[in-house]
Amino acid sequence: MPLRKISGALFDTDGSAAVDLPERATIGVYHEITPTVAVLADVTWTRWSRFDELVFKFANPKQPTIVQPEGWQDTYRYALGMRWRPTPTVETRFGFAWDESTIPDETLRTPRIPDSERFWLSAGLGWQPFERLRVDVGYAHIFSPDVNIRNADPVTGHILHGSYSVEANIVGVQMTYNVGWPPL
Repeated sequence: MPLRKISGALFDTDGSAAVDLPERATIGVYHEITPTVAVLADVTWTRWSRFDELVFKFANPKQPTIVQPEGWQDTYRYALGMRWRPTPTVETRFGFAWDESTIPDETLRTPRIPDSERFWLSAGLGWQPFERLRVDVGYAHIFSPDVNIRNADPVTGHILHGSYSVEANIVGVQMTYNVGWPPL
């Protein structure tokens, strides 16, 4: 039985990939309906269309470069919120946002980035027990409708079929102390 020549391509090696992140522009409005109630809204445009491909380069000269087409599209995010201040020291916040998907169809969706449109529900509470001290707590629940994938592997050409659902919960806690100027 003859020995096969090993290509040397599939060995442990360093690799890198670079991406240019997009520009974004936001316009927002704030309106106090009463001294205790305000509404907020914003629209954000993100130039994801500049993310056309992801190129993986390897230190091993026998390992070929992999080019993953992305073909993302520009997106908008729309958000609406309300702030209610029942007392001078307590503030509550509620909001909803909708993010468009960057990926135009299932042939460009990958397991690496299974993006889809996202819906955000959020709530927060702020408490200012002293003039210079403030504590904020926030919660956001993000969910997406199920999306399909039918993407060709850039190396083998095999088609990957599947579906994804995304859900995330984010909790934030912040304490702010305003030292003032000059600091005491």
